[in-house]
Amino acid sequence: MERAALLAEAEALGARHGAVGRAVVLSCRMAPASTRVVLRFGDRVLKWDKTGRSLAAFEADVAAHRAAFEALGAPRVPRLFSVDTESRSVLMQYAPGVSVQDLLLEAELGIVDARDVMRRAGRWIRAYHGATAAPARPIHPGTMLRWAEDMTQQVEARTRDVPRRDLFLETARLIPELGGLAAGQQTPAAACHGDLHLKNLLIGEAVTGIDFRPLKTLPTAHDLATFLANFAVWFDDKDGAAEAAFWQGYGSRALHDAALSYIRPITLLSIWFGLPKDKAARRESDARRLKGVLREARKLLGEHSFRRVGDDAALREVDGRHGVEGEGQ
Repeated sequence: MERAALLAEAEALGARHGAVGRAVVLSCRMAPASTRVVLRFGDRVLKWDKTGRSLAAFEADVAAHRAAFEALGAPRVPRLFSVDTESRSVLMQYAPGVSVQDLLLEAELGIVDARDVMRRAGRWIRAYHGATAAPARPIHPGTMLRWAEDMTQQVEARTRDVPRRDLFLETARLIPELGGLAAGQQTPAAACHGDLHLKNLLIGEAVTGIDFRPLKTLPTAHDLATFLANFAVWFDDKDGAAEAAFWQGYGSRALHDAALSYIRPITLLSIWFGLPKDKAARRESDARRLKGVLREARKLLGEHSFRRVGDDAALREVDGRHGVEGEGQ
């Protein structure tokens, strides 16, 4: 289907939902695995997924959006006006604002302050997690560790090629230890957004969350890891000021959440796993993310090496006190 025909069909679908006025294209993605259209009709937005997703998957996303709206209300979550299960489309309130990702790109040009953007993003995530909070739970890292192991095995077997395979595998070797250290510790839980990328928070006069994934109560570290890992690979926060502002907004206690210590590196691996090995196949955005992935991997490896050196020094000190160091020499 040509773009013009697809947009005409989407505009007619909007009219069926009751939308009026001239349609403005906000996005139109045409690909074999994902055909999606977003049209604005005044203060209404039509979102249509023509990919052919299952009814169960579509209804799960709608239920997650409705649950988020019940928790936070407008304008933090757009109001749904109409849902059409047959076409897999919805009509919702238009959320004026710019995505966190686009604002941070503006911050690179000095137009806005990245710290303000990240602080406001942190406040929205805190509000969502706070409104849907569940009792803290012990960390069971098995599922995430198996996911990391599956990615690692594919890269080792070369059934999946990634750029800088050597560094990927070196980073992946840290994961089991990090998960083991976190196991059994308590971690906060809440209804997670499920796809908290930088484009799914819009900032204007208010901050609005969009594109919620099926509702699950999970450790909040999953949302935090998705947001912060994507931030780190897209943007070089050289002095750490932008991420520090995020924690001011969200609350610094979660900075020390043991679950984050292994989920964030696994999220980094998953981003890396999706990047093309072939330079010719990389888009400009892929090249930018690869640069960020390698930067974060080296940082993680450096931190781990520093901890190891510190641990070894502490052990030598203890052994020396007990007369072990130097025995037999």
